[in-house]
Amino acid sequence: MIATQHANWITGRKLSLELAVEKGLFTKSGKGANWLAIPYVEHGEVVNHKYRLTGEKRHMMDPGAPLALWNHDALLDERVTSPDHPAIITEGEWDALAAIQSGFPFAVSVPNGAPKEETALADDGGDAERYRFIWRAQAVLDRVARFILAVDSDAPGIALAADLARRLGPERCMFVRYPEGCKDLG
Repeated sequence: MIATQHANWITGRKLSLELAVEKGLFTKSGKGANWLAIPYVEHGEVVNHKYRLTGEKRHMMDPGAPLALWNHDALLDERVTSPDHPAIITEGEWDALAAIQSGFPFAVSVPNGAPKEETALADDGGDAERYRFIWRAQAVLDRVARFILAVDSDAPGIALAADLARRLGPERCMFVRYPEGCKDLG
């Protein structure tokens, strides 16, 4: 169940409350506050949650849970193997919800926002902890014919786009350019 304060926050962002419920969002009380909980699901199983306070921008995730793509299972659809049905990767769940609501069902979000600056791939073939979610979902991501990187237009978003393109293959990536005064999809 989504508490009234969270329902109002979602609809205040012009997002569909029905879509939020369909994606499993709910209110959870803990640590002296009511948190808006966003489940991270892989192959039909919840593997993590992100919790957000809507009165202030504060987040937390389930301790010890893996980083994963939000809305991962949208990429299991066979249509993403065609360039006609690109997967959209956003910097946050709210932007992914906005894309889905706008008719782009293959939208996913990175779990942990954007880095302050670009993160190089390690010489030993390893990667930064923040991008473990890519390797966790590699088999699913490898099936995607084309990506649209719809991350924020600020410096961290530009770094995230560069990092994602480097890891996913720049030949499969397209980039959203926002009009003046617009920072993101949400």
